[in-house]
This record gives sequence, structure tokens and C-alpha cells, in this order.
Amino acid sequence: MRVKPGTFFSLVAAVLSFLTVCQTPLRAADAQKLMQQVQSLVAQGKYQEAFPVAESLLETVRVQAGPRSFPYGVALVNIGMVQVGLMHLDEAQKSLRDAVTVLEGAVKPKNIDQQRVMAGACVLLGMLLSQSGELNEARSQLLKALDIQTSLLGRKTEDAGITLADLGIVAAQRGDKTEARQRFEEALEILRGTVGEQSPSTAVAHMGIGVLLVDEGKINEAEGHINPAFDLIARDPMARPFLPKLLLARGAIARSGYDLDGADKLLHEALGLQDQLFGSNHPDRAAILSELANLEHWRNNSAEEERQRRAALQVTSKAFGPDDPRTLRFERELADMLVSQGKYPE
Repeated sequence: MRVKPGTFFSLVAAVLSFLTVCQTPLRAADAQKLMQQVQSLVAQGKYQEAFPVAESLLETVRVQAGPRSFPYGVALVNIGMVQVGLMHLDEAQKSLRDAVTVLEGAVKPKNIDQQRVMAGACVLLGMLLSQSGELNEARSQLLKALDIQTSLLGRKTEDAGITLADLGIVAAQRGDKTEARQRFEEALEILRGTVGEQSPSTAVAHMGIGVLLVDEGKINEAEGHINPAFDLIARDPMARPFLPKLLLARGAIARSGYDLDGADKLLHEALGLQDQLFGSNHPDRAAILSELANLEHWRNNSAEEERQRRAALQVTSKAFGPDDPRTLRFERELADMLVSQGKYPE
């Protein structure tokens, strides 16, 4: 979800400035002024103040250009981005769905700026879909964006790097670790060469690799990716949805270093933020519960370990069904624990 607000809003304002609809000039000054206000407020993290301005922009463009026009699609993207900043993710997903629908019918194939806006809308929608567990549609939107970006400017761009990192996240959520690793590594190479190590976009690629390494038990190698990513992502409001994953990874690293109290604090912080952002039924919650169970195993607290493993299994069973590989993973963890306790009938 890291279509950078400043860059994206500037692109959108430029597009609005030059567009005419039905041979009637859009009053670009009105739209551009509102866009600049939104951009300024977003840059300051003032999403509550930005929202009514974004609504005014949407209405201005609807009246002047019409609800099926390219400017209206752009204004929907704009309000969706503000909703992401507010963490109103359901509302943001609706705005972005509407935006993509409008843009698909309005974008001119040879207009590079319009195509970039379309790709950005697909990226935002794809990541919102991934957060709500709609992984196949999320992947489809991201691949659509990558195709647009590659055809316009090639693969070695920041836009493509961001989309590849997001595809890595979706692949990891789908349980395809091989694809996830490939996507993250390609994204990291591209982003290092385009925006450098200090970009939140690069940090997300580091995060993805680090989380996979933690899952493989390669803790020392994982630290080299997780630690530099954390501070950058924590400072970027648009990347806040990724913080639970980073806190989970840091908790696992702390546990492996026998800092059990530190791990406990990090994991409960991850769980609280996960629930705050996505609710208590989101499938990503299971990984945090599983790591809390690992922590309780190290503390020799078998009753609490069992409670956490059952809770993790319940989350994935509800989200994916009993036969999904992601559910079976947590079922195996619970079964192994029960066998170790001599509870064979279960």
C-alpha cells in the first residue's frame, strides 16, 4: 500500500490540470487547489482534516466531469488513499473498487500518466483485498498493475518494485513461500537501485524476506532484514498495516535470543494492533497466536500453549476451511503438542 502520497497526489493533480471532458474544460484550478490541500494535510498526517477536502474534490469533479470520467476515477482513488490513512479499510476498499471500475472505462491506452494512475489504483485495491483475505482477487489486481507498469516504463522502476513486493506479501499469505521469496528478492534489487535503502518501499521488501527467514528459523539472517525495516515502516502512516508482521518477527527473534519478557511484550503489541486494524477473525492473527504458543512452550506453560494453538487453528479453520494447507499447518502444530503431552486420543 505504498503508493507514496506526495508522488501520487502530484501525478493526479497534473493529470487533472490538463484534462478536458466532452470538449468542456474542467475547471482545473478548483480541483488542483483541493488536491493541493489534501496533499498538504496528508503529508502532515492530518487525515481527519484531509477527508472533507477529499470529499469536496470528489463532488467537484462529479459535477464538472461526470461520474464515469477519468477525473472522477482519480478523485475516488484520492479519497481511498485518505481512508487508508484513517485506517477505514472497508470504506477504502469500496472507494478503490469503484475507482478501478471507472478508470477501466475511461483510461486512454496511450496516455502514460493515466495508465500510471490506473496501475496505482490496482496496487492499492490489491493490497486492501489482501488484508481482507481475498487473495486471488488481490493477486489479479497486482498482476494487472505490474503488466501496466512494465509495458509503460519497464521492470526496473520504483512502481514495479513496489508491486513486486506486494505480490510477495500476497504469495506468502497464500502459502507459496517459493514465489514470495522470488518476488521479494526481485523487489529488493529493484528498489535498492531506484530509491535506495532508506525508502519505506525498500523496507517492505526487507520485511518480507525477514519474515520468511524467521519462519525458516534463520534468525541471525532475518535480523539483518527486520531491524532496518522496522523504523522506516513505523514512520510511514501508509505502511502501518505491515507493523503487526514486523512486531511478530521481532517477537520471534527476541524469543530465540531467550528474551522471553521482551518477546511477550512485542507479540502482545502485535496482536493488539492486528485486532485494532483488521479485527479478531483475520487469518494473519493465527501466526501471532502460534508464536505466542511457542513462547509459552519455552516457558513450560503447557496449558497456555495449548490454548493459543487451539485459538490459532480456530482462526484459520474459519477463514480457509479445515482442509486448506494453512489450516493443516496449525492443526499439525496442535497435534504435535498433544502427542508430546501424551494426549493420544485427541
